[in-house]
Amino acid sequence: MRRYAIPILLLISGCSNSRMASFNSDSAKGEWALEEVRIELGDVKHALNATQVELRLLEEKVSHTKEADHISQQVAALEKKILQLEKAHERTLADLRQINHLTGQTAETLSEYKEKCRDLDQRFDELAKLKTTLSSISKSLAPKPAAPAGTSTYRIQPGDSLEKIARKYSTTVEELKRLNHLESDRIIVGKEIQVP
Repeated sequence: MRRYAIPILLLISGCSNSRMASFNSDSAKGEWALEEVRIELGDVKHALNATQVELRLLEEKVSHTKEADHISQQVAALEKKILQLEKAHERTLADLRQINHLTGQTAETLSEYKEKCRDLDQRFDELAKLKTTLSSISKSLAPKPAAPAGTSTYRIQPGDSLEKIARKYSTTVEELKRLNHLESDRIIVGKEIQVP
């Protein structure tokens, strides 16, 4: 603003010096010259006001330009972030597709193993039946142990007990258990046992 004020003051002083000389010569002309100076002074004031307004407008434009630059920088930063997020989103989608594919493969593999486990279970069941069958065949084919010397066989009758049989053959319950490899006093009707 000071830049504009100095030329204006010089203009006023230049006008007033030339007008003052004519003012001294004639008073009528002096009033007219004074009026002319006032008009010129008003024009200068008006020009000064217009210049101040233009200066304010330029300052506002500069500040708006700075704000616009700041906003454009923020927009650019946001665009970069959006691009980064889009890339991360694409990577995540690719990872999810790969996981989905692997999940499908894993499900197929588990189904195959499940079928194999069923087959193995059936084979184990068959083996268990075969083992049971072979055990019963081997028991039936196994020769009966020979009666120890000095013993005979007795078929258990209804109402018999180890005590009764022990009294009948003049022995003890423990001896009957030892001879027949019994762990308890329980006996079965129709089965043969060894007696002394």
